[in-house]
Amino acid sequence: MSLPTVKAPPRASSELSPTTLPAPTVAPPATAQLTELFSSFQGEGPLVGVRQLFARFSHCHLKCTYCDTAMSNADGACHLHWPADIGAHDRLPNPVAPSKFIAAIKRYQAILPHHSLSLTGGEPLLYHRFLADIAPKLANIIPLYLETSGTQPEFYETVAPYMAHVAMDIKLPSASGEPWHTKEHREFLRLATQPYAPLNHQPPHTFAKVILNDKVTRQELVTLGNLMAGYEHVPLFLQPESAVTHHETDPLRLNCSPQTLEQAYQTLSAKGLQVRVVPQTHKLINIR
Repeated sequence: MSLPTVKAPPRASSELSPTTLPAPTVAPPATAQLTELFSSFQGEGPLVGVRQLFARFSHCHLKCTYCDTAMSNADGACHLHWPADIGAHDRLPNPVAPSKFIAAIKRYQAILPHHSLSLTGGEPLLYHRFLADIAPKLANIIPLYLETSGTQPEFYETVAPYMAHVAMDIKLPSASGEPWHTKEHREFLRLATQPYAPLNHQPPHTFAKVILNDKVTRQELVTLGNLMAGYEHVPLFLQPESAVTHHETDPLRLNCSPQTLEQAYQTLSAKGLQVRVVPQTHKLINIR
């Protein structure tokens, strides 16, 4: 009598031969949505007045009531504004690939040297994977200046070694409509005030800035001072809230009185902070 044939069970995936394994895949490079690239002068903080190259990233996870930044263009592309003597405008389709971005930055820098490249937005750290790709390739070409809300410290860690300048924009609830992000700000300050290898053996030039209006409360100022405790060496810039009106007789409206600025300065200086009162000068001289 013949015995029945017994089929061997299929081998587990770990036992598959090399010829049956799926081909390895390479993850596509991270891309980013950008609104524009342009050359102008820094209008805020300790570098006010220096020529910078600006890369404006689209979108933000915050919804500040005073924000007047366009998060996209009607055609959906990233607009490249070249210096006035060239007069040309180019476009890059979104999302922008790292290679295209780097090529554009090199072209700008070849046409006109810039102090640094401002990574602004929106919130550039939303594209931390893209930044982690381009930063090592750009840091030796042009110093990198990160402008951020400072509410995503875990994303900052991925690009920290390559940042020469860091601007943390603290949002007061009375001015922004946003809740406090104290825990995130404190962790961000810790990370942004320490050196990183391989490029930076010194911490980046980090500063904080805050927009004020006449709705600010004394308790908010106390909370802000406590948030900055332990980081008295980090300059804090107070910026009176302003709005462009386009009126010929009153092109810029300030929503912060001298009395409010004086109170804020005195309250925060009393805590040992390096306080500076500097308006958003780019709005005053009507530049991008």
